[in-house]
Formats: sequence, structure tokens, C-alpha cells
Amino acid sequence: MQGFGNVGAWAAEIFHEQGGKVLAASDAFGATRNEKGLDIPALRKHLGSGAKLADFPGGDHLKALAILKLHAVHNPENPWHAKAVLPAQHKV
Repeated sequence: MQGFGNVGAWAAEIFHEQGGKVLAASDAFGATRNEKGLDIPALRKHLGSGAKLADFPGGDHLKALAILKLHAVHNPENPWHAKAVLPAQHKV
């Protein structure tokens, strides 16, 4: 989930509640990932406390823009291989 701000965080929450797995999330300052899926309610609580997204203990730290490269990996040998990508865009 690139852009884990107000809209992105709510979208991730809904996706998570419906059984989806969010493997990575980023904001302007950093990113976090977890190949088993991020605990979105815990991540939102972490951010609500004023902590940084990249410091979330339930994921591995990434640079903010590194999340953009994750979807480009199409190697079944790679644990970050995605079976499906759900592109979404919010237009104002």
C-alpha cells in the first residue's frame, strides 16, 4: 500500500477486514513489509501513537520508494512473488 495516510490506511483496513493481505505499506518517510501480511490494526495503532511507519515492529524496514519495486518481482523463487496485484487509485 503506497501512501499509508488517511485514505490508504482506511483502504488497507477494509482490505484486511475482508481477508486480504497487505504485504507492505509506505509513507513519505519510510516503509515496512511482512511476507505473511501486516497486522493493519496494530500498524494503525502504532502510527496513532506518533511512531514512524518504518519503525513498526511487525515488519521489516524499507526505504519509502522501495515499495514501488516489490510488484515488479515475478520470480516464483522469491518469497515476495505476488499471485495477484490489486492496483487502486484514489482520484479527487
